[in-house]
Amino acid sequence: MIAKEVKEPVMEEVLENKNSAEEVNNLAFKKTIEKNDNINKDAKELILESLDKGVLTKNDVDALLNKYSGQMVQRRHVVILIKQGR
Repeated sequence: MIAKEVKEPVMEEVLENKNSAEEVNNLAFKKTIEKNDNINKDAKELILESLDKGVLTKNDVDALLNKYSGQMVQRRHVVILIKQGR
């Protein structure tokens, strides 16, 4: 009985910490997008909005940035990625 009483709060705390770490990671990724000089302002807005809505994932954005490495990522590049269904 004691083990169950201890185990449940510990599991809840672990889940809360996992979610918090994930949130911090997502915020850091978004800040990186905002500061990236190789992404056009309109493209940044669309990327951030799409991440929030779940239309794009971090992996999708990473692939986009790799595809256009050394170039300015434009809004049209992001639109094409979204239309392709990632």
